[in-house]
Amino acid sequence: MLGSASRGSVPLGLGFPNPTSLGWSAPGGAPHLVIPSHLIGIPSTRGSPTSLGSIPLGLGFPNPTSLGWNAFCQAAQLHLQLQSKHDSATNFVDAGNAFKKADPQEAINCLIRAIEIYTDMGRFTIAAKHHISIAEIYESELVDIEKAIAHYEQAADYYKGEESNSSANKCLLKVATYAAQLEQYQKAVEIYEQVGAMDSPLLKYSAKEYFFKAALCHFCIDMLNAKLAMQKYEEMFPAFTDSRECKLVKKLLDAHEEQNVDAYTDAVKEYDSITRLDQWLTTMLLRIKKTIQGEEEDLR
Repeated sequence: MLGSASRGSVPLGLGFPNPTSLGWSAPGGAPHLVIPSHLIGIPSTRGSPTSLGSIPLGLGFPNPTSLGWNAFCQAAQLHLQLQSKHDSATNFVDAGNAFKKADPQEAINCLIRAIEIYTDMGRFTIAAKHHISIAEIYESELVDIEKAIAHYEQAADYYKGEESNSSANKCLLKVATYAAQLEQYQKAVEIYEQVGAMDSPLLKYSAKEYFFKAALCHFCIDMLNAKLAMQKYEEMFPAFTDSRECKLVKKLLDAHEEQNVDAYTDAVKEYDSITRLDQWLTTMLLRIKKTIQGEEEDLR
């Protein structure tokens, strides 16, 4: 921690100060944040690029959205020059977090730089975590689901390589959810079947959900696909037979075969009265319903 707000110098050989741990000082009772003056455009009175300036917080410290990005990015570059890869990657992550709301694409660029460093260091679990962060930016800020899928898949690959199967499955299930929404049903089916069939006590309880979703994806392709899939799932996981999800799909298959919209709607209502349908299930069920002749506008 720096003891005063006066400008001093930090020898680069001792390591450039991390922006997340810049010192604080309070001369005269007014809090100051000590920060490298060259990173915020304050001329150094001593002419040194490492001279430190201080800004009274009471006078309005620059918002991170106008200062933090450049500070973190420049600090990251300096750490790279000093062969301090971990600190550089940390600064790129901090920059990405600062950019996230105001400039999502630049946030992604910073996180990709961090990922490149972490993978070069063999830190694949950390790299996977930041691929998830990028996927979430594409989900919520840029609304580019295809790119979100790509980063979830990359995260899953890294987790698998580190034998973190639970984390890999979470990423893959996100991929399956979005793939089905984009009508990439076969891709979604393969993931749901893969995760549902895993020999893990922790996944046995969830298997019925994954087979249920896989069956609906098959149903969106065609009814025969769904029938064959249901037979396979009951053989693979006998407990699935007695589940409400399995019974619902069978009722939907019967209604579809009879082209009976009312029976289809009643089956969905019965299921929804106990287990509320989420947006994904509602979307899939509506798509299937539209393939029945004389369908109505809604499931309810």
